[in-house]
Parts: sequence; C-alpha cells; structure tokens
Amino acid sequence: MSGMRKFILILALISICFASEQKEEIEFDEQPGVGHFHIAGGLSNTKPADDEARQVAQANKAAVEAKTGKTYNTFEVESYATQVVAGTNFFLKVKVDNGEYVHVRVYRDLSQAHSVHSVQEGKSSSDALAYF
Repeated sequence: MSGMRKFILILALISICFASEQKEEIEFDEQPGVGHFHIAGGLSNTKPADDEARQVAQANKAAVEAKTGKTYNTFEVESYATQVVAGTNFFLKVKVDNGEYVHVRVYRDLSQAHSVHSVQEGKSSSDALAYF
C-alpha cells in the first residue's frame, strides 16, 4: 500500500472514531426531535419568553382573538419553543385573562410575515408546550 493510501486510511479511521465518540455525548430528551441541540424540523426545548417571543405574540394578538372569538386584556407570553421549517413555527404559551392560558402556533415565513396557524384554549400554567 502506498504512503498516500495509508495516510488517507488512517485519517478516515480517526474521523470515524471521533464521530462515534461525539455520538455518545449527545443527550436526547424523551420526545423525538427534541434534544440539547437544535435539529432542523424538530421542536426546540421550551425556553422562557424573550423579546422575540413577546414581539411575535403582540403582532398576532388580534389574529388569536379572531380565532378564539374573545378579546384579551391580559396577553403575556410565559414560554415558547420554535421549529425551523421553510421559516419558523413559534409555539407560544400565553397567559390570558382569569389566569387561563392558550397555546398559540404562529408561522413566520422567510420574508418575516406572520400567520396564526392554530390556537389551543383551556390550557393551564402546568400544561407543557408540544407540537400541535
């Protein structure tokens, strides 16, 4: 075997060993597609509300009210998760009037336009966000 072939073979073996070691370090949550890193198409871990989530919620409050047929005096994002598709899906846990919660799925396309995909009513503070 030539010196160059030996070098390439050794380099390939080192790469395979490194890849198998990395695979063992990845920890997954119980839900498929949800891990400690972001997978395109998978739902991210739930995180506390930040400025981006609050902006998405406020920009889509009227559409949520139209879907539920209700007007909300309170409309505060508590937490959210995202899913990268051809754009981004935002899954928002929103505190509304009387201590109730709604889960809202908002799609933001690549041109940054929003649309409310769906709303789940009758949620509580202890209900986990999940794909819907």
